[in-house]
Amino acid sequence: MATNSQSLVKEKGQEPLYRRAIFTFSGSHFLNDLVTTGMVPALVVLYKDHFHLNYTQATLVVLISYLTSSVSQPLFGMFADRKPQVWLFSAGVFCSIIGLVLTALAPSLPWLLLFISISGLGSGAFHPEASRGTHLASGSKKGLAQAIFQVGGNSGQAFGPLVVSLFVTRSGIHGLLWLLPVALLSLLLTSQILPWLAKKLEASNLKRVKELKGTNNFLGASLLSCVIILRSWCQIGVVVFLPFYMHNLTIQQSEILSFVFVGAGAWGLSLAGFGQTNSA
Repeated sequence: MATNSQSLVKEKGQEPLYRRAIFTFSGSHFLNDLVTTGMVPALVVLYKDHFHLNYTQATLVVLISYLTSSVSQPLFGMFADRKPQVWLFSAGVFCSIIGLVLTALAPSLPWLLLFISISGLGSGAFHPEASRGTHLASGSKKGLAQAIFQVGGNSGQAFGPLVVSLFVTRSGIHGLLWLLPVALLSLLLTSQILPWLAKKLEASNLKRVKELKGTNNFLGASLLSCVIILRSWCQIGVVVFLPFYMHNLTIQQSEILSFVFVGAGAWGLSLAGFGQTNSA
């Protein structure tokens, strides 16, 4: 009976979902976005006090973080398409965490921005290879795999302000050094999947899918990018500036509100992603 069902799956062209790989990519996405898009915006109020920054200098931290991660990401993507480097998956998430750890030792603003840049570049290197790996491990369940991967990242983004509220506000900036074991944990989590990823990538290169003919819709892509920019502008603006303007609340309380705000977005994404998968 099992043999008949397996042959039926093969006849229909359905490949199974490789759960171990999918949850590895989702878990590493959680760790990466926990520190880059989750903790960095929430830490701005603490960086401002610790380094005696003005508002422009404080928000420059977020600008550098997002520029290095977002602008470098398509560059790493083009490089990965031409010459795939699976080790960037492990090195990327490690650098994104270790860069934030080093900010605890930064003696001045220029050093702080340098370490934040390392974290951002790590995130930029991580995402293309992690997304490719998720696709390769998805089998015939592309929607479900992407939903699990994205929920990991958005959950990390939501938990970032909560970690800052419950831990960093009490320990101070130097408490970020306790993230060093998390960076080492990320290497253990990601390195165990690299041999499979290398073999899967080699096999996929042997049977390239024929490209679909058509033209690129640059107007549609530009409009979609504008919508994403506006959405991120509002979301990150709330997380960064809420602690500054809620004078009647403590930093811990305002960061918890940020966690609720971003967490609601992550929960909405998970509902939409899994709902679309179930209806497909």
